[in-house]
Amino acid sequence: MPFMGSDSKFDSALSTQGGRANVVTNMDIGCGEPLAKDILSEMEEEGTKFTKEKIVFAARLENGNHIFLETGNSKNGLRHIVDGHADDFDRAFGVKPNQIGPFLRDAVAKGKLVTSFRYDTNGREGYRSVYYWKGNYVVVYAISANGYITTAMPGHPADYE
Repeated sequence: MPFMGSDSKFDSALSTQGGRANVVTNMDIGCGEPLAKDILSEMEEEGTKFTKEKIVFAARLENGNHIFLETGNSKNGLRHIVDGHADDFDRAFGVKPNQIGPFLRDAVAKGKLVTSFRYDTNGREGYRSVYYWKGNYVVVYAISANGYITTAMPGHPADYE
């Protein structure tokens, strides 16, 4: 498996401009938090399609790229993660279904990025970023080319070689 920085635009940890990790929640967005406005404006300028009301969290990486999680549906986003992987998160981390969104936000904001790499599925470009979080476990994200987190699950980098 390629290591961090080898083949992904999501190979960078969160930026800490202004002394704060650049991750915002739906509450920050709803309250008009300036950082939330900045991140969403940048995403709009990049042409990223998102629904502001459905964002669970959004983050700006050190390299300027963005990743975000929306509430989603049965095929992608938080709903897909909860429907398909809630038992996995509970077994691996003791995280209950209603805690998965905040857990993923914290894994992105506070976890250590272990590796990130590009992949193609049925002609669609995507990325996987593996974060070391909560001791012995790794959280894996399938990220679409625009930064949308389509799924996440516990795993180990060796599982994705």
